[in-house]
Amino acid sequence: CIRDRQRSSKKGTKLTQLYARLAEVLIILDTEFDLANLKRAQQLLATIVEDQVINYSITLFALLKLCEVLFQQYIMSGEEALLKDLEHRLSHLQGLAQQANFSIVVISALLMQGKLKIMQMNYSQAKLFFQQALKLSKEKELDKQIKHSENELVELAQAEKTCVLRNAMREEEAQPSREKHYKEFFAYLDLAKHSLQL
Repeated sequence: CIRDRQRSSKKGTKLTQLYARLAEVLIILDTEFDLANLKRAQQLLATIVEDQVINYSITLFALLKLCEVLFQQYIMSGEEALLKDLEHRLSHLQGLAQQANFSIVVISALLMQGKLKIMQMNYSQAKLFFQQALKLSKEKELDKQIKHSENELVELAQAEKTCVLRNAMREEEAQPSREKHYKEFFAYLDLAKHSLQL
């Protein structure tokens, strides 16, 4: 009986610490949006994500924020290593969300992974992610996610057809397409975060 109370107390303390770290991240990101703050937020979020899972919603939210921070850093710096880390984190997000049975987060992770593959012009991999998202969306009868997945597959088919033209475009002409993918990536992040209901 005493051991149960001690375990419960430790879990409560750990949960409070997680919330405190998460609050600190949100404050950092709300004050000034620069690379130094993004790096600090990344470090704090990594400690939450790499710690033992006490509460799936908190860990998944922290992982989503970490993906958001990594993607923001990539947009600002163009550093390719950030994309590799982001791919790893999205895969982790997908697996953890599957364990916790958060279907919307799993689907969002698949859609974000597909978006990254499009930005890397790896259309076959993008298609696989979008098809998985569509399949799961249909299994779970999630109409909004079905629509997102179907739209991504349609856009991907169009992108594949115009791939030769895109390769011929100058860098500045490709910018609007890239920004569209950035915006959609963030939309999927938000969709997943809202589904956690913290």
